[in-house]
Amino acid sequence: MGANLCTYYQKSSPGDQAGALLCSGNNCLGNVLTLEPGDKSPFLGDIKAGCSQSSLETNMYRAPVFPHKVATTDFLLVRSAKGKISIRRIDKVAVVAQQEPLMEVMSPGSKNLQTYSINRMLVNVYREFSAAAKRGLLPCIGVDELSVQFPNLSEAIIRKKLKECAFLRRDGNGKQVWSMKRTFHIPSEGDLRKLAYPEHVCSYESMQAGLYRLKHLGITQLTLPASISSAMSQLPDEAIALAAASHIERELQITPWNLSSNFVACTNQDRENIERLEITGVGDPSGRGLGFSYVRAAPKASVSSAMVKKKAAANRGGSTVTGTDADLRRLSMEAAREVLLKFNVPEEMIAKQTRWHRIAMIRKLSSEQAASGVQVDPTTISKYARGQRMSFLQLQQQTRGKCQEIWDRQVQSLSAADDDEIGSDSEHSDLDSFAGDLENLLDAEEFEEEESNYDTKHDKVEGVKGLKMRRRPIQVQAEEEIEDEAAEAAELCRLLMDDQLLELCDYLIDEYHESLSEAEAGIQSRNT
Repeated sequence: MGANLCTYYQKSSPGDQAGALLCSGNNCLGNVLTLEPGDKSPFLGDIKAGCSQSSLETNMYRAPVFPHKVATTDFLLVRSAKGKISIRRIDKVAVVAQQEPLMEVMSPGSKNLQTYSINRMLVNVYREFSAAAKRGLLPCIGVDELSVQFPNLSEAIIRKKLKECAFLRRDGNGKQVWSMKRTFHIPSEGDLRKLAYPEHVCSYESMQAGLYRLKHLGITQLTLPASISSAMSQLPDEAIALAAASHIERELQITPWNLSSNFVACTNQDRENIERLEITGVGDPSGRGLGFSYVRAAPKASVSSAMVKKKAAANRGGSTVTGTDADLRRLSMEAAREVLLKFNVPEEMIAKQTRWHRIAMIRKLSSEQAASGVQVDPTTISKYARGQRMSFLQLQQQTRGKCQEIWDRQVQSLSAADDDEIGSDSEHSDLDSFAGDLENLLDAEEFEEEESNYDTKHDKVEGVKGLKMRRRPIQVQAEEEIEDEAAEAAELCRLLMDDQLLELCDYLIDEYHESLSEAEAGIQSRNT
């Protein structure tokens, strides 16, 4: 499994050739992919015309990348397992934003999880057989060992899958083991890798992380969020019970398998069903409007509840107008006149209208003021306002508008450049602080080693006296320290201005080793 680093460039016109300049320059990351003016953005937000956007892409996800400026004082310090320290330059630094899944995370109890567990068990058994054969031993593996390593697989499934390559027997200690059949040929390493791809391993580990988080929160029984919603409607009207159920529903909605499956299902048709996602809400990983929520939007009311309302209205003697909770047709002339007066309609205009004209005007005025948010009488609007039904195209446009707003905020937040006011003064202060930390570390190590060499109180007193005798007068010592610090600061500034990071780091490390050697020599001289 590998990651592809690429940069998308959105053309401003069909003849825009700025993408070719990005390919030849050094400012872009990875391969440059040009988007025509009519092409859709690979992200939830659109790339502005004439702009580019870097991306990190794998078989599992796609995530936008935002390069940052590397500070001149930053470098990479690498420590090997044996303690060897080496320094490397940092050429580029980038921030990776929210991932857009391209494949679903395995769900607990799903068929994909069982298939992956079986394949992983077979790979483990085949490799154990191969390792034992290379050592000249009888290829076998214990039954208890497989049960511990793969607790999700039942004993019947393990027997069914292993009987093709091995048989059960008891070893010298009486334990049951699976021994490889003589006629079985172990698959090659290439064939074994095809049984369990790295993407499947990552999907499984992501599921395990989600399960661990739920267990940590005290949620052990898993169910679908839709089942939780239906169960909540049957709970008594108690604040504690509803709060607990709402918390469980929220945690189940943001599990890795739910978020990934929601996003993949809503974007597999060229992002045509993106309106099925909430986009904003509990699924936002940033918690402050800088990320997208992949939680499914709440479905509309079920048909059964609508049928119940219709039957209840029929029992009252008539049906209500769609979008209202009052029957306008039952209004009398005087009642319609009073309602129109609340809408500030002149008395002369009301007197000229018939009953049905008055009802039509009430419906129109209520719906207009409800849509605009202007309230004259809340009871009137709530009773007679007819709701505006949003078309599918309008819903898509509204959702894409939300996505673009979040995308713009995310780009502005993650692509923020470092403060330009950070100049040489702050860099020099950082170097001075680093040098001071090294000196304090050396003094602390020297003091600790002195204490360890003198066990008795008498020896400690003599050691302190010897240390004072070796010290020069305070004034002379202070002057020498000032001169040394000035010379050291001048050398550090020279290296810093020349942008010689490696030389600067080598200089600091040499100073550290020199001070350490002097401290060790002083301790040895005192011991002798």
